[in-house]
Amino acid sequence: MPNITIQWYAGRTQDQKRQLTAAITEAMVKIGKTTPDQVHIVFQDVEKSNWGWTRGPDPDEEGGAGQE
Repeated sequence: MPNITIQWYAGRTQDQKRQLTAAITEAMVKIGKTTPDQVHIVFQDVEKSNWGWTRGPDPDEEGGAGQE
């Protein structure tokens, strides 16, 4: 059973999540040769201030690398 986790910035609508769930499920059924009821998708909405990478926190966020 495919378990898919999507980590992205918070702020997407429930409709966007439904649309993405439908598209991913369709692709998994077609390409992964599974059934829709076996596809499990978890959305992890992460605030930009809680996301970091090599250069540090998001530079556009308060206290980020781009702030003086």
